[in-house]
Amino acid sequence: MAQNRPPASLEPALEAAILTSLTRPIASGETSAAGNARREAELRALFAKLHAAQSVGLGRRIDIERADDTLAQAFKRLVVERRVRLRAYIADARRRSAMAGR
Repeated sequence: MAQNRPPASLEPALEAAILTSLTRPIASGETSAAGNARREAELRALFAKLHAAQSVGLGRRIDIERADDTLAQAFKRLVVERRVRLRAYIADARRRSAMAGR
């Protein structure tokens, strides 16, 4: 029997993809700037898949930064400027959703 999750929770595969992107080392031969720009683009693409309620839930998780939340802790390790941009992107999900007609 499938376990019911709140509608705002992330699908396990999507959460795993976000965590993988957050923790993946920069590729050999790739500059730090290029590798981190690629990571940010990957995360934006993954965050774009979230419904508005999921984005709100993820934003709360990131803001709370629980010590036992691996995703939130990995997000916290991003440089401040990148964290701020990505957090703003997550927070803007409702507007993006309305503009897309979802």
